[in-house]
Amino acid sequence: MSKAFTYAPLLAELKARVRAVQVRAAVAVNREIILLCWHIWREIMRIQKTEGWGTKVVARLVQSLPKNLHSSLPTIEDIKWEQAKPRTRKSITK
Repeated sequence: MSKAFTYAPLLAELKARVRAVQVRAAVAVNREIILLCWHIWREIMRIQKTEGWGTKVVARLVQSLPKNLHSSLPTIEDIKWEQAKPRTRKSITK
C-alpha cells in the first residue's frame, strides 16, 4: 500500500517538472527565433540601404541559403545518449 501512496505524488511531481521545463524551453526557443528574425531583418534593411531598393537582396539570400537548412541540424539519432546520462560524483572527479 505504501508504494501506491508514494508513487502517485512522485509521478505527479515529475510530470509537473517535465511540463515546466518544456514551457521554459519553448519560451527560450521562441525568444531566439524572434531575435534571429530581427537580426535578419536589420541586415536586409542595412544592405538595401547601401545597395539601393530593387537589388533583390532577399532573392539572392534565398538562393544562397541551403534549400533544407534543417537537414544540417543534428537529428535525435545523432545525439549520444551515453554522454547525456547523469554522472555520479565519482565519475565526474576522475
